[in-house]
Amino acid sequence: MKLLKLSIVCLLFTAFIACGDDDDGVDTTNNSADLRVDVDGVNFELSAIVTQMSSMGRYIAITATESVGMGDGLGVSIGTLDEQEPALAVGTYSSVDGNTGLLYTAGTTIYQTFDTESTAQITITALNTNEKTISGTFQGTVKNLASGETIELTNGEFNDLSYIEN
Repeated sequence: MKLLKLSIVCLLFTAFIACGDDDDGVDTTNNSADLRVDVDGVNFELSAIVTQMSSMGRYIAITATESVGMGDGLGVSIGTLDEQEPALAVGTYSSVDGNTGLLYTAGTTIYQTFDTESTAQITITALNTNEKTISGTFQGTVKNLASGETIELTNGEFNDLSYIEN
């Protein structure tokens, strides 16, 4: 299941970067003030953010880069595609129970929490299904599986991110 989640986040992240400004008139990007995180203690604000809700509200993926099609990036996934599980709600989700994951890219190097040694915690503080917005906080240790190097993501927050449903 964790490999499936990693694959989904990677696909969304790759599709987002490849799409550039071709949005067919649908505004799915959010402002840089809406998503920020400290990467090994250095503040990182993202300016190109897309948020998608899937599987009848059971899974959400947030993908972001420094600018459309360029720069370092971040992926946040919460939930499951399993139709037997309840829809997402306000609360805390942990990589320990398989309900969340983080992905950070520095250039072409990928760091992630989809292994047994990395950790992530995401708290949904507000989820408005009428306005289609989500807010929350996150933190975790992401790991590059090839080198074993880890990076600390702390003080992560996303505020009133608009999401699309698919």
